[in-house]
Amino acid sequence: MTRRLAMFFVMLSVFWQALAVAGQMPVFASHEALEHAAMHLQQEGHHHNDDGAVELDESSDSKLHMMANGMPAAAVEAFTLSVPAPDWGSSPPSAALDSILPHPILEGLRRPPRLTA
Repeated sequence: MTRRLAMFFVMLSVFWQALAVAGQMPVFASHEALEHAAMHLQQEGHHHNDDGAVELDESSDSKLHMMANGMPAAAVEAFTLSVPAPDWGSSPPSAALDSILPHPILEGLRRPPRLTA
C-alpha cells in the first residue's frame, strides 16, 4: 500500500512539474515574449539588435541565435558541410593479406589432441 501511494505521488509530481513549467510562459510572459516564442517554434530566422528590437532575416547571426536557444534544426542549417561521401565498395583482400590470415572456414570437425601420459 505504501509503495503504491509513493508511486502515485511521484507520478503526480512529475506531471505537476511539467504543467508548472509549461504554464508559466503564457501567464507571465509579455506580448513580445509570446511572439518571440512563436518565432522560435516556427523556426523563423531572426536576431536581436542592441536596443532589443527583433529583426527577421536569414543571416548567420539569426542562425546562431536559434542555436543558442536549443533548436537542433538550426544547428544543422548553420553548419552543413558539403563533404563527398567516400566510396566504400567491396573489393577482395590483397594477396599478401590473404597469405597471412588463415582460411576462415574449416574443412570439417577436428579431433582434439591426445594427452600423452
